[in-house]
Amino acid sequence: MTPPGIVVEPDDEADRLQSCARARVVVGLSSTLLGEARLLPRVAVAYLPGPYWERERVFAPSYGVRLARSQEDVRAMLAEALARPPDPPPLAGHLGAAARVADLFEARC
Repeated sequence: MTPPGIVVEPDDEADRLQSCARARVVVGLSSTLLGEARLLPRVAVAYLPGPYWERERVFAPSYGVRLARSQEDVRAMLAEALARPPDPPPLAGHLGAAARVADLFEARC
């Protein structure tokens, strides 16, 4: 059962990244899309339940893609995700890096 005020919206938008940008939380299988969702930043949950998926590794755990092995895991992660803003994007520390490198280069020349 979906909590009141929450809309679960599967879509067939051709631009998957645009779909992620409209969402607060992205749930899917382990995929590069979940890693890309973290760059927006959105909460990304890889839902890999049951014995078949136990051997599957999550793509981009270092980006903060979370692993849910059960419906209970998904519910808990959704509740947490909706209660607070997503973590910063995993590459936030790199923003502006090109300008900083150019400034260093200029200072040395």
